[in-house]
Amino acid sequence: MPYTGLILTARETAELRKTAMEFGVSQIDAGSCVELGGYTEQTCGQRMEREQFTLGDTRTLDKVIAS
Repeated sequence: MPYTGLILTARETAELRKTAMEFGVSQIDAGSCVELGGYTEQTCGQRMEREQFTLGDTRTLDKVIAS
């Protein structure tokens, strides 16, 4: 498949991401930590008071790959 340059973020729901993959998405993210300091903590978990935006797809990287 040719490179499309389409990037799909975890802001969208899992269902929308699954549908969009059919259109040749080149890159997706998974297991994202969008809270301030999220990657400096031992565990990544959405803390609503610290998040930059709401994730629509909070599945782990392994679950996204398996789907």
